[in-house]
Amino acid sequence: MQASWLHRDIANRGMRLKLDARLETARQTGAAELAWPRNASGYENSLGAQLKQEDIEGQETRSTVFVAKRSRTRGQIETTLSLQYQTEEQIIADVVDERNQALVANYAWTQRTVGRAFYPRRGYVLSLQGGGAAEALLSDTNFVRLYGRHTQYFRAGARGRLILRGELGSVLADTRDGIPTDFLFRAGGDNSVRGYAYQSLGRTLTGGVASVRYLATGSVEYNHFFEGNWGMAVFVDAGDAADSPGALSPVFGYGVGARYRSPVGPINLDLAYGEATEEFRLHFSLGVSF
Repeated sequence: MQASWLHRDIANRGMRLKLDARLETARQTGAAELAWPRNASGYENSLGAQLKQEDIEGQETRSTVFVAKRSRTRGQIETTLSLQYQTEEQIIADVVDERNQALVANYAWTQRTVGRAFYPRRGYVLSLQGGGAAEALLSDTNFVRLYGRHTQYFRAGARGRLILRGELGSVLADTRDGIPTDFLFRAGGDNSVRGYAYQSLGRTLTGGVASVRYLATGSVEYNHFFEGNWGMAVFVDAGDAADSPGALSPVFGYGVGARYRSPVGPINLDLAYGEATEEFRLHFSLGVSF
């Protein structure tokens, strides 16, 4: 469930205030954001605060986030420069009980060549991020975080398309201790490795799965649409998350799915088999993950 309140013109200056609350099965959040109008150079500045509580695969976190952002969209390119301060309490059964904090500067760059199509058949979406924190500046440890994701769409015949997706993530640090989980990685789920539970691939501990420093996933998917708005999909996903590059041991998920082109975007229903777990899992998503 989600409830939002938006004021579009505070003090007749075009400033926007948005309050948002979400209740999900494994995550609950409350957030506030104040955004200034886009200036003549195309930049939009904002300040935000968020309270978040999660319990995903046994990893319980409670975090408080304050963030300042400067974003700009020019043609196909979107950039965001942010400064985020986050404090976190993390509990995994009786194994982990930590309190972490970090002041992180981050730069995100995204290029989209797919236009506004709900069902893109050509083009790509490339996202790159880089950031870090210093122990001398309100952080428990030094680290550098790098992340990249690429999705490529190819036309395949009159009614089909081929989708290739890959993502890599790395946190360069002496240890994961002191790094809030939002800056670490886990894999598994709808837009990651289907056939496995959401964020179930990481460091397995007694009572839960902890976030780690390295991530690698990939996917090959073929879609074919019949007469009307219904279509089908076949796919193979692979990936893993671990605390060192050498410890990455990709697991595979195979499956088939149904696609429906609704007025609000694609509706995706997938049945995937996780080779490592020897179990089937149903996945549902709405829209295109950009």
